[in-house]
Order: sequence, then C-alpha cells, then structure tokens
Amino acid sequence: MNHDESSLTGASQVQLDMLSQLNQMSLDKRKDPGTSRMQYIVGDNLTNIRGLGLQQLKQSGLNSFDRNDWIIWVPGWFHLLMNFGRAIYFEHYGTNMGLLLARDVSTLNWSGLNKPTRNKGPDFHTLDEALHIILEARYQGL
Repeated sequence: MNHDESSLTGASQVQLDMLSQLNQMSLDKRKDPGTSRMQYIVGDNLTNIRGLGLQQLKQSGLNSFDRNDWIIWVPGWFHLLMNFGRAIYFEHYGTNMGLLLARDVSTLNWSGLNKPTRNKGPDFHTLDEALHIILEARYQGL
C-alpha cells in the first residue's frame, strides 16, 4: 500500500486495501460487516481523527457498509502516555534543592533529563525509565 494517509482520500484507499487483503471485497462479504458485526480499528490519534472524519463524510451512504457504521475507531494510547509523562516532567522538575525530579536527576546523573524547555522535551524512553525508577525508590523510602 502506497497511499497518502494524511488526506481523507488516502485514508479511504487504505481502508479499501485493508478489506481487499482480508478478502472482503465481494458484495456478499461486504454485506456481513455492515449487518452483523462491528470491527475495531486501532491507530494513533491522527488515524483516529481521519477515520472519524471519513465516517462523517460517508453518512449519506446508502447502507451501513458504505456509511462505515461497522467500524469502531479506537485511539492508541501511546501518545497519551507520552504526553502524561511530559506533563509530570514539566510540572514536577523543580530545582536541585527541593524534593522534586531535579534532585533525583542530578543525584543519579541522568544525561538526557536536563532542565525542561517547552520547545524540546526529553526522550520518551529515558523519561519513562526515570519516572519508573524514581517512583519505585520513593515508594520504598516510605
């Protein structure tokens, strides 16, 4: 599949290619998802938005298959997890003197977790590992 997924036309082509790979392009097989079952499609936030937009555009279709009523769009939670980690990092970084993240970062000498700037945050994997280690250490210290 070589489609421009940034447009609704490209998203529609991806959907048709997906159905052809699942051998669902004949009229009888296209009737099945439209009448008897729902299909979950999980993707990142942009895929979810494009899918919902495509579903709204197709609401004038003649049947439930053409209207994409058989699709349930499920957003992937990875970006939500990334944003939550960054929010914790930006709000609780503090200074080296306090009991916040800056003291732990300087004590453990983590190189990828410098003072936060709004333009560029830390690497997700470094931040994820650091938050897990710091949280576990603080729980054990209680």
